[in-house]
Amino acid sequence: MLTFLLANLDLVAPSLGLLLMSALFSCAETVLFSLTRHDLHQLERSANRREAAAAALRRDSSSLLIIILFVNMFCTVLIFVLSTVLLQRAAEQIGDLAAALAVIPVVAVAYVAEIFPKMLGRSFNRELAGPLAAPLTVLVRVLHPLARGVRRLVIQPAARLFIRPGASGLGAEELREFLEMSRQQGAIDPGESQLIGQVLRLRQLRVRQVMTPRVKMIGFDLQRPAGELKALFQSTGLGKIPVYERHIDNLQGMIDARKFFLSSPAAPPPWRELLEPAVFVPELQTVDRLLDRFQTTRTATAIVVDEYGGVAGLVALHDVVEQLIGEIQEPGDRPTPLLEPVGPDEWLAAGDVSLLDCAELLRQHLGATTAATVGGLVYAKLGRIPKPGDGVRIGHLQLTVEAMRGPRVERVRIRLADPAGAGFDAALEIPFRSSGCATRETPACGDDPP
Repeated sequence: MLTFLLANLDLVAPSLGLLLMSALFSCAETVLFSLTRHDLHQLERSANRREAAAAALRRDSSSLLIIILFVNMFCTVLIFVLSTVLLQRAAEQIGDLAAALAVIPVVAVAYVAEIFPKMLGRSFNRELAGPLAAPLTVLVRVLHPLARGVRRLVIQPAARLFIRPGASGLGAEELREFLEMSRQQGAIDPGESQLIGQVLRLRQLRVRQVMTPRVKMIGFDLQRPAGELKALFQSTGLGKIPVYERHIDNLQGMIDARKFFLSSPAAPPPWRELLEPAVFVPELQTVDRLLDRFQTTRTATAIVVDEYGGVAGLVALHDVVEQLIGEIQEPGDRPTPLLEPVGPDEWLAAGDVSLLDCAELLRQHLGATTAATVGGLVYAKLGRIPKPGDGVRIGHLQLTVEAMRGPRVERVRIRLADPAGAGFDAALEIPFRSSGCATRETPACGDDPP
């Protein structure tokens, strides 16, 4: 075998050289394209000229990738051409046994030129970026006209032919999977992954799922004396309060606490001059579009209306922020658990607890429903006004009405009916919520509870 290799050194030596060159470019591709933004920022600020050159190469990543792939493909094709000629010469000497040697070029290209260099580049991308930048910079300068021609004559026409205009690269589900992969690989920490996931969820959340409902709204009737409004501002600490005349659906606008307290105390407040126009949003609008509305109107509070134009509730920027970072404790708030443990696999929940929060805490899928709260889910399943003792079964959960306030579900007992079948971990850490606008008993804006 050694005699055969030495006799055909004119084919063996170029094949080995091309194999090493292919390995070099495979490694370079992985090294440069696995650098994070933080790595690139550090390389740009580095005093080492080679490291700065590596960051400069990534600025035109399209041309860089075209050149690397072109050179790598060129090397691979030449390797198989030379190995084919070499195998033909071997067949003349050893006959059919030469066919068994055909696997050698394939294995060599796969492991030596692809797998091993890319593993090496992924593990030491920061260290190898500088040394590899020098030869690549020269190659990019020489072959840049080729890359520009390939992009204009091949890539751009193909993109116009096969890619739909306006089509996004990744959908919401693909982004979630990408985030999970990044978290598992350590590219981002769990806290960052959770925050980005919450931002993505804003596109699915509806305003009605985050708003303060109508029966919990704090409002002021113009027929009441100004002293009551002053006391309401002082007791709630709110910056703005909706103002109506006799009935909440007859909304007149919003009144700002600063304008109210800066008005002349000697004369009755000129109500119409103090009022600001209210911003209205539909209850089925998504939360991300709500943020756009807040930005365009330069406000942080909006009145939520239903499909008939009636007031359904109130939503503030504060409510959206809590969806991202969790409940925000206000000074003086008493923390209360979202779910109060009362026994093994059994909890008590207020009827106005968010259905999303409840499902997330219990790690249970509660099915497709338009309800936004636990009480609303009981209403939807029963199809009538509940009574104490009424219960519904949803998956592994048994929901039983414990108390009512008029037609409104006040408290619900939640029991895990089949802990073994649910695969449930009973050691839950139930977070606390403040006794803020979602739980505070407040004036119902002139309405009876629905």
